[in-house]
Amino acid sequence: MTATNEQSGRRPRRVRCARCDKSISVPPVGRIPRFCGPSCRQQAYVARRPPAPKAVEVLPQSTEAADAIRRLIRSELWDLLTKAGVVAGPMPPADTETTP
Repeated sequence: MTATNEQSGRRPRRVRCARCDKSISVPPVGRIPRFCGPSCRQQAYVARRPPAPKAVEVLPQSTEAADAIRRLIRSELWDLLTKAGVVAGPMPPADTETTP
């Protein structure tokens, strides 16, 4: 039975990139590299992270529900700004334009 480099305590001279399988030379001291460069490191990170939610999944499907949420957020923000002394007086009317 032969001992591997990890079992015998010897450093490997070359390793393979965890993403592209390119051969990488190992320096005599320091960490053993896992990736051949920052590009492969970044692409491996992007592949590991979960996908971002789509805008369609986050927003309500009906325009009435979206309008109600928008009105609630607007009134809460106005209350906070009034309490902080940034604005004074009643809340101005909402824009009647709708965004596409």
